[in-house]
Amino acid sequence: MEDTIKVDIAQLSPWPGDISRNLKTAMEYMERTSAGESKLVIFPEMYISGYSIIGSYSKEDFQKTSVTIDDLSVTRLIKSCSKLDKYIILGLPLRDTSSDILYNAALFIGPKGIIGIHRKITLPDGNYRGQKFCEGEYFTAGNELSIFKTPIGNFGILICYELFMPEIPRTLAVQGADYLICLAAGPMSQKKAFDMFLPVRAIENTAYLIFCNLPREGDMDFFGGSRILLPNGRIIAQAAIGDEDSLRAEVSLSEVKNARLSYPNLKDRKALDLLNT
Repeated sequence: MEDTIKVDIAQLSPWPGDISRNLKTAMEYMERTSAGESKLVIFPEMYISGYSIIGSYSKEDFQKTSVTIDDLSVTRLIKSCSKLDKYIILGLPLRDTSSDILYNAALFIGPKGIIGIHRKITLPDGNYRGQKFCEGEYFTAGNELSIFKTPIGNFGILICYELFMPEIPRTLAVQGADYLICLAAGPMSQKKAFDMFLPVRAIENTAYLIFCNLPREGDMDFFGGSRILLPNGRIIAQAAIGDEDSLRAEVSLSEVKNARLSYPNLKDRKALDLLNT
């Protein structure tokens, strides 16, 4: 397993509803990162379609803007990862191949093809600090958490609101995640909460927390501010607030090993079912 890799975060504003244009931009970005030899490239939540189509599209039009695992767009990403010897994690509305069920999903692809899919478990569906989110009207909630074991490390993926649920990143860390990847469409109204939760989730799980957030998209005021945090909660790289940006940083599994010696949170944890006996 590679101890040290370079990670690129693409804090880009997608074109709402324009999958082909967003795909082209993503692939061009991947090509550019080859000069810096980045091994992993991360895009925000719902990047391939844009987040703002949620609530503004009818359910029928939303279906047409979704992607299946067999679509040409996914095939092109697989070929690009193989050609460039890269890994990518990218958000998209994923439609089940045998039904009309839709998921807010993160697709993880490597040089040898699809590594795995995380389907968002916790869907915001109501008013949050005066902003309405209606993901539950379009998506079915996922029901599984998985660790993706690769030659560059063990990854756990969460999507946006799942950062607010401590049991989700904790479960991923207990299962062996060295890197917690959070794709997000975090609104400006929630920036303070994200700013607090991100270092806490890194420290309590002694894992890297790599956060890729949307910047502004049309009229939607996402705050950007993507960042990479060490397992001790310290930020080592951060993107611009509000605007498109990108960042690159080197991450190392030795940081995880050292943090777990200094902060033995996972080793010392007591499962709640033991406390209740």
